[in-house]
Amino acid sequence: ATDHWNDDDDDGNNNNNNKNSTLSLDVDHDDVKATVARYAAFVDAVRDTNQLDLDAIWESFAPYYDGNQLMAELSVEGGKAVGLLLEEQRNFLLANRDASKEQCRAHLAHHLDILRASGTADGGRKSRSNKKPRAS
Repeated sequence: ATDHWNDDDDDGNNNNNNKNSTLSLDVDHDDVKATVARYAAFVDAVRDTNQLDLDAIWESFAPYYDGNQLMAELSVEGGKAVGLLLEEQRNFLLANRDASKEQCRAHLAHHLDILRASGTADGGRKSRSNKKPRAS
């Protein structure tokens, strides 16, 4: 489509200050029809997606454990490790939609062993019991 500004006044004189300037468009009607058809197809696809009830899909990915439950179940202190385990739980459940709670727990226990071996389970810090008291 090509834009053309009509800056002529009613007498046909060129007047750039004319407050009644109009915009005339050379429109390719086939392009407009194609765009409308693509938009209609998009709207139909969105409607079909809504009919699939994809918003409810997240209910099937509800985690088995919250942070407090993880700390109790795996004997881990709060902090970075719990956040990493929650993230790992989400990733595991997304990849293994039919996993049982026991399978999830076993996976998280294994992942915690890896975190502990790498020193990540405590956030990379030594535990407080290993620190010397501050001098007063």
